[in-house]
Amino acid sequence: MDAAPPPPAPHQRALAHVAALSTGPPLDPGLRVTLNMDVSSNYVDTPDQSLI
Repeated sequence: MDAAPPPPAPHQRALAHVAALSTGPPLDPGLRVTLNMDVSSNYVDTPDQSLI
């Protein structure tokens, strides 16, 4: 019996989520973009559900 693959790391899940919701071409790499994230309301302190 084959073991199930390990779940993706939280950062991989986050990138996949953003990629799935993104539209249009990539931004010019010369642009500076600042992202501010507040995960305090969506954070679960467990290894398998760090991002909901």
